[in-house]
Amino acid sequence: MTREGSPVHASSVPEDRVEWPRELSPRGVDVWYCTGSHHPALEESSVLNRLTVEQRSQADRLAGTKNRRSFLAARLLLQGVLAGYCECEPSSLEYSTGAFGKPFLSSPCPAVTAGLQFNLSRSAEVVAVAVGYMPLGLDIEKQRPLTRERAFLARQFSPAEQEYVRCSPDPQSSLFEIWCRKEAYLKALGLGIFHPLKKCPVAPGCTLPGLEPLIGQPRLDWDIRSLALPLPDYAAALCSPAPVPSPRVIPLTCAELLEATP
Repeated sequence: MTREGSPVHASSVPEDRVEWPRELSPRGVDVWYCTGSHHPALEESSVLNRLTVEQRSQADRLAGTKNRRSFLAARLLLQGVLAGYCECEPSSLEYSTGAFGKPFLSSPCPAVTAGLQFNLSRSAEVVAVAVGYMPLGLDIEKQRPLTRERAFLARQFSPAEQEYVRCSPDPQSSLFEIWCRKEAYLKALGLGIFHPLKKCPVAPGCTLPGLEPLIGQPRLDWDIRSLALPLPDYAAALCSPAPVPSPRVIPLTCAELLEATP
């Protein structure tokens, strides 16, 4: 299994223009993220009409204005990014879900045949999507104080991970670093949080647990990277089959997302 050390400072593309992607190398990974995802314009009819009836219905069922707008921003980002790589209209994109709810592309056929995959994450005012020709798991979390933090650590973290957090000069950042790594790993495998988190030790430098893949999926060696994104008070992690190059990171504001979305 793969060992991993310090966080990766991912490379960024210039921010002077916004264009949806067209090319991605076979071993490359792109991470797109959008800030300001609570923008009121996300609920304007001209924006909602870009989404499917099912997506709008999902948004309507969500509690809280901020949560609903974050969901809408995530779907706009996902469809814009994937339509760019697939060179198709966003309306041509179709999705299916795995046994534990992980979404994957089911159309258009050329992208599915080529093995294009993605993973979506959102937290507070940031939404993000990782894209590549390999299984991926991405997680981003807004750092915040936790109630009953000691009990949370004992319930969700292995003894080694608890020690990693306790010995850190910044325990809160280390806690969310570990949390993101757990989520990213389990999302890459398609297991989500259905697997007991305490039995999934992922602290930097540790040997990743040899979890059983889903039926029909190959057994792979995995790499987890803590991502040092230029976002104060956010933690992020990316998981993919090893070895993965430093991902290309593309930032957007919500205003840019609304302008760029087809």
